[in-house]
Amino acid sequence: MARELFRVFIGLSGKARGLHLHFRELWRHSPDLWHLPPELWGEKPECASCLFSHIFTANSPERERNQTFTHRRASCPMKPLNFIKTREQNLFVYNFFYDRFQNPIIEKSWSGLYEKAPYEEDEKNPYYNFAINNNLAEDNIIYITLVWQLLKSKTAFAIPNYYRDEAKDILNKAFHFIKWEYDLEYEHMMTEPQDNGFVKSRSCITISPEPSSWEQEHKHLAGLFEIEKYQDIIGLELATFGDASSEITFFGLDNYNLKLVNQLSTNEKPTLDEILGERDIFIDLLIGQDMGYYSCITIKAKEDIWETLNTLTIELYKKGLNYEQNLHNIESIDDFATEMKTIINL
Repeated sequence: MARELFRVFIGLSGKARGLHLHFRELWRHSPDLWHLPPELWGEKPECASCLFSHIFTANSPERERNQTFTHRRASCPMKPLNFIKTREQNLFVYNFFYDRFQNPIIEKSWSGLYEKAPYEEDEKNPYYNFAINNNLAEDNIIYITLVWQLLKSKTAFAIPNYYRDEAKDILNKAFHFIKWEYDLEYEHMMTEPQDNGFVKSRSCITISPEPSSWEQEHKHLAGLFEIEKYQDIIGLELATFGDASSEITFFGLDNYNLKLVNQLSTNEKPTLDEILGERDIFIDLLIGQDMGYYSCITIKAKEDIWETLNTLTIELYKKGLNYEQNLHNIESIDDFATEMKTIINL
C-alpha cells in the first residue's frame, strides 16, 4: 500500500476547521449504478426516475449466481451493502468494495459536518466519538457498526497497518509485536481489490527529529491489539486515518490462545486457513481517504456466515435509510450523536 510523506488531517479538532472539502459534491453528477438486495424490493424508494431490472451474475467456478435489482441513482437514498460471496480453498469469502467519493453508502449527509463554526466542546466532536468528519462523513458509522456486530461476541484482536505507535498512544493499552500484517490494495484504475495476503510488517518512524534506537529496532514489527469495546475500533481508525488510505485487520476468535500471536510472529508466511478456527472470523477494513483510493470490506471464515451477514446488512440499510429520512430533525451535534448511537445499537 502506498504511504504518503505528507498527511492531511481533516476535522481532527473542532477548533481547526479551515479546510472544508466537499468531495462528495464533486461527484454527484455521475450516473453510477448501485444495487438493491432482493430482500428490500418491497421497500424501494419512490422515485420516478428509478429504473429497476433483474441482473443475473453469470455462473462461474468462483462466483455463485446472484439476483439483484439495479437502481440508477438520482435523488435516491442510502446504498445497500451488497457483499459478493466466493470460495477460497477452505474459506468462505465476502467482499464489498466501492468508490465512496463517487458513490457513498449514505448519500445524504448532515449539513452540520460542513459548517465552519467549531463545535462548542471537543468531546462532542464527531471525529473523536465516531471517526466521522467532513471527508469520510457518515459512511464510517456503517463500517464500524458492521465490524463490531461481527466481533462483539468473540475475543477480538486487530492490526492497525503501519500506525502501531499511534494506536498504542490512543488506546493506551499493551499489545503484541508481530512480524506479519494483512494487505489489500484498491486504487484508481483497479476494477476490484487486490488481496496480497500476509506481508512483512512495518511501522512508521519519525523523520525529524532522528528516529530513536527503539524505533529503528521495532520498525519492521506491527502491533496486535485486543479489541474489548466499540470505542477501540474508533481509536484504531483515528490512528490510521492520516494517510491516503487506511487499513485495519480484525480477528474474531471463538477460543483465544497464543496461537494467533505465535503464527503472526513466525519467519514463515502465515495463511488464514492455518490461523482461523472453525468458528473464527477475519475482517479487513480498507478505507480510501483521498480521491483515487477506494474502500473495501473483506470478510473470511471457515463456516458460511452468509445468513448472519445478510441479516446484519439489511438492518444497517434500514437504519441508514431512517437516518437520511430524519436529517431534517437534526439541529445540533447532540442530535447527530443520538442518531449515530441509534445506528450503532441496531
